[in-house]
Amino acid sequence: TFFRLFVALVLGFVVAHGLSPITVARDLRAVKAAWMTVASLPGFVALVLILALFGSGLALPPSTNRWLYEALAVGWAAAVTASVVSLSMLERLDFRHRRSRQAEFLLHLRAPPEALVQVLLRGALPTAVAATANAATGALTSLAFAEYIFGLTGFSITFFRACEHGDLAVVCFGSLFLAWCLLAFHMSAE
Repeated sequence: TFFRLFVALVLGFVVAHGLSPITVARDLRAVKAAWMTVASLPGFVALVLILALFGSGLALPPSTNRWLYEALAVGWAAAVTASVVSLSMLERLDFRHRRSRQAEFLLHLRAPPEALVQVLLRGALPTAVAATANAATGALTSLAFAEYIFGLTGFSITFFRACEHGDLAVVCFGSLFLAWCLLAFHMSAE
């Protein structure tokens, strides 16, 4: 679970860091709408739809296509991370609404939008790192649902089964460990 989470956070950060400047510089409203849709779509709904598409529609069940569903689980968690990071970066990079002094100066010099966004991107990097740390909760939730829905191995399955059977030792350990991990992510975001 945590290896999948780490891979999803790194992929999401890289995608958001690459697409956000292009989205702002070219004013791509469709990309912004896509990020909003991914961020607002409940994880279990998206994962059930993915399972229906690949499992029933394309006849690729999880039992015989483990790597496909591993990739889908990490991919969806990365998409959730990228959407959260992109939305925070788009707000920071969109120089048309709230302009910094740097943006005002570059606009006065008639700098092209791509150059302006690249300068503002350096200032938005701490925001992107903090948003990635804050996206860990959503990515972890998506991965827990993915492991359960796709039948993947991971701590989430053990935790869910312990909750069903009343195994307090595993439930307490899992809850405290996850709380500690999320606290560490939020402290790094601070």
